[in-house]
Amino acid sequence: MIVLYKNLLLYKSACSKIDGYRNIYLIMVKRQSSRPRFPFFNKHMRVNDPACHDPDHFEKLAHEVPLDERYVDTLSLLWKEKIGSEREVTLKGDDRMIGKKPQNWVPNINENSPKANYAELDWEGIPEPVKKIFSIKFGERRDYSDAWKKALIDKVRKHELDINSLEVKSELKAKIAWSTGVIRSWTLLVKQIDNKPKLLTNNKMKFLQKPAHIVHPLHLMIAFRRKLLRQLREVDTAAFEKVLSELKIAYHVPKRPEEQIEKKRKAWVEALLKERIAMEKDIKMEELNKRFIVERIQCGREIKKRLEELDSEETEIKTRLKELARTQGEMPNNVPIYQPKLIEELSEIAAHAILYHRPDDSHRRDKLLTA
Repeated sequence: MIVLYKNLLLYKSACSKIDGYRNIYLIMVKRQSSRPRFPFFNKHMRVNDPACHDPDHFEKLAHEVPLDERYVDTLSLLWKEKIGSEREVTLKGDDRMIGKKPQNWVPNINENSPKANYAELDWEGIPEPVKKIFSIKFGERRDYSDAWKKALIDKVRKHELDINSLEVKSELKAKIAWSTGVIRSWTLLVKQIDNKPKLLTNNKMKFLQKPAHIVHPLHLMIAFRRKLLRQLREVDTAAFEKVLSELKIAYHVPKRPEEQIEKKRKAWVEALLKERIAMEKDIKMEELNKRFIVERIQCGREIKKRLEELDSEETEIKTRLKELARTQGEMPNNVPIYQPKLIEELSEIAAHAILYHRPDDSHRRDKLLTA
């Protein structure tokens, strides 16, 4: 009874009738179980394994699971880990930031250099204190973000003097570099915000939510960059590969609808089980084929010699049977059967009937009686 009471959700609702319409709304959740019904998503899970950059990482691990009594249970554990790490992989996977230190997520810049708004000015003869005031180190976080984006754009720039041309501002490469700087800057900002669990006075852990006003635009920016990468890949493959190598980002071609697996534990386990059965079948067939080839090479001469002996023995038996049949007077089976030429014979019969027609006896008898 106590367990049932803990798992129930007690709601207090109110109803109000206005102009004949009934509106039911939820006021508050009085009690809620601390254990969710489905362990579908773990937003507090941290991923530190760089192998998770591969979208098929957990499928590859599932193919290495031994086929024993706990095979399905092990796949279920992998499914929970896959779903739990999905959010972290989505935010950091394309930029290969998993397993790296936060200071390595963004490009290295000179903090003593002037800010982006003052970088094009002539700084010769300016005192050092003035330079320090207008440097990135004494600026805001936006100045760091602008410097990171400028450093990434310079990597995909064709030459150093190409600053205000359409090649940098309007092309997809510059947009991809700019969006990459925004993504890494926002990801670092989310990391710097204190979202670690804290211990309250009643010995309970309180998990602070991630800043939604940053995480939601971050998802949109990641989707926007994927669209730009897809367009660049369709236009110029060489430039696409160069951008990936210079910016150190990854692009995974999305699967077709018929290749996608339903996002449910049972469907995922069943699909991997079918793939594992097909893989084991192919491995077994390959082993049997190799063993057959080896045995065929070893026993090939003996088999060929034995087949020749059997062919000669069969030929002798057939000739002996033919001699016995000839001695007993049996007709051979290959003697042709007479087939009359029905068309020609019928034609001759019809022609003879026309030329040599004789009326029947009853007709002649009638003529004699009339005479």
